[in-house]
Amino acid sequence: PFNVAIQTWLIVQVDTGMFITIKLILAGILSVILLTSCAYPVKNVPTSYQLNNKSALVVVSLTISDECAQGKGHGYAYFTEIRETNTRQTYSIAMQGFGNERDWERQESECSTDRDNYYGRLVSIELPVGSYEIYQFEGISGHSKSYGKNEISVKFSVRENSVNYIGNIHFHVAEKEIMYNVKNMFQRDIAYFQKKYPQFDKSDIITDLLQSEKNIQIEQDRLLVH
Repeated sequence: PFNVAIQTWLIVQVDTGMFITIKLILAGILSVILLTSCAYPVKNVPTSYQLNNKSALVVVSLTISDECAQGKGHGYAYFTEIRETNTRQTYSIAMQGFGNERDWERQESECSTDRDNYYGRLVSIELPVGSYEIYQFEGISGHSKSYGKNEISVKFSVRENSVNYIGNIHFHVAEKEIMYNVKNMFQRDIAYFQKKYPQFDKSDIITDLLQSEKNIQIEQDRLLVH
């Protein structure tokens, strides 16, 4: 197949106590072959879900802003990839839902450069108990795929019989860079979570999941999009 490389700049930030800064090179590949993935796509648990001793309930909010900046506002899907660090089993979480899958809509109908003008959703998924890492970010549109050229490692562990809050993952697409932030939005996210899952209270929720000792800052050279 004929491949074309597209370079841009990715920043990952995780807030204090939950704060990591990572800057990566993205490579986009245009190909005539069908893109496939061995990662399991994950879906929200039902509103009747109950905690158990074998699995963990993992909660994360996914938001995106200004995705039209690089012409990727229509039909472009973004994904966060996580994997279990021992078994290497991978899971794929869609950054944005459609229709009633969205829990937040833009305040303005058109794309803007305002990071607070976002849309997204709250994800509540069941995962096996264990240690995980966010290791990759992807964007797919038709046969075009953008992904981190070098892997990252944002680690966290999840526990059984509890609600494990990771944080807010925010994807902001600027004209010549892509910024990926992971930070604590507990007040907003858990208030919304408890509306959807009123059977849980704050005593069920664990928030200190990200391992702050894994602060990473990769080479910060700025690469322009060509």
